[in-house]
Amino acid sequence: MNTNSSDGINILLLSMDFIKGFSKKNSFEKKILSKSAKKKLLAYPFSENINELKSILERAIVLSDGNIISDVDLEFMPTSSCLSFPNEEMTFEEYKSTIIHHYLKKYDNDIQIVSSKLDIGKSTIYRMLKSEKERSERDLSWFE
Repeated sequence: MNTNSSDGINILLLSMDFIKGFSKKNSFEKKILSKSAKKKLLAYPFSENINELKSILERAIVLSDGNIISDVDLEFMPTSSCLSFPNEEMTFEEYKSTIIHHYLKKYDNDIQIVSSKLDIGKSTIYRMLKSEKERSERDLSWFE
């Protein structure tokens, strides 16, 4: 989606509506988008896919700390949609993560569909994503 001024306003209005609805439905505190998060959303090509926007925001709500969703909380899936098993050895957890990420990309980050397709709970997917984010932050903090 090319983000002209009208598209940008629509993305931000939809985003606020999705955040408000998901937060209320799931008893999360009221959250808002930071300026950097808004810029990141506006720069991302959603290809008119509203479900993808909704799923990205739902994940961000769960992953964010406090009441502000930052650009770091907005995680877009890689563009490669091909699931292939690498030649390198991986743990079972790494394989599970690879499979879940593949399905998230395939179904435009729609966690409801992915949980249904893989026959796992939505909370399992959210926990895995949060754990990956925390592990990534720990790894980065090691270098500081």
